[in-house]
Amino acid sequence: MTGATQIGPVTPSGAAVTSFAAFWEAFKQQLDWLIDQAVQTNEMLGAVHQEMMPSPLLSAFFEGPLQSGRDLIRGGAIYNSSGATHIGFADTVDSLNAIESAVFMDQRVSFTDLVKAIENDFGGATGRSCGNT
Repeated sequence: MTGATQIGPVTPSGAAVTSFAAFWEAFKQQLDWLIDQAVQTNEMLGAVHQEMMPSPLLSAFFEGPLQSGRDLIRGGAIYNSSGATHIGFADTVDSLNAIESAVFMDQRVSFTDLVKAIENDFGGATGRSCGNT
């Protein structure tokens, strides 16, 4: 989607990743950057939401806003109903396990070939080149 524009930290190319430990370090570096971006975006979204979308009716259903005179989204509630979501967590864990197993343990596909297959949305990849054996 971004073409040649680098939007995250520079990590090793597929050819340079020769162990799961090296892959794991690159993954953690990318994940740290992505988490930081998500937190910053969430903070900006929260500020805009507070300014543009007060929630007086919803605030009436929570303990605290009526007593404090502050809207739910302005920190008036005693208990915040929002929190981290773990959407995609299981898929990520499964993918990491599959990569460790297929690429680094069973050596069914090279990491370079896996990266190429992903870049091509697995189009044209067959047999050992995409791990479908």
